[in-house]
Amino acid sequence: MRQEGPTVFLSTHILSDVERVADHVAIVVDGTVKISESLDDLKETVKRVRFYGFERGVVEVPVPGAFRSARSETEVLVTARFQNEESVANLAQSAGAQYEIESLSLEDIFIEISKQ
Repeated sequence: MRQEGPTVFLSTHILSDVERVADHVAIVVDGTVKISESLDDLKETVKRVRFYGFERGVVEVPVPGAFRSARSETEVLVTARFQNEESVANLAQSAGAQYEIESLSLEDIFIEISKQ
């Protein structure tokens, strides 16, 4: 089928199945297409980042266009589209924080985007 190039639409709540067979995905929330792109690009750029160890006492990291952001007294957890680790490092440095990057499954990405 890949050689012939047909398009197959698959609608399911079992996203692990989609992740195994799809090249391109669209995430629809309340009838609106939120994301439509290659699965590889989506998984490569959408990450969950934990910022912690703030040096200046201000626990804040503004991330424009974040899908989700949560702040506690000691850390900020952000799910957003990051082009590369350097962009995360730059954000952390400007906030005086350390960071950890977590890769997400398609199901995790769907949950983060649909909670907006």
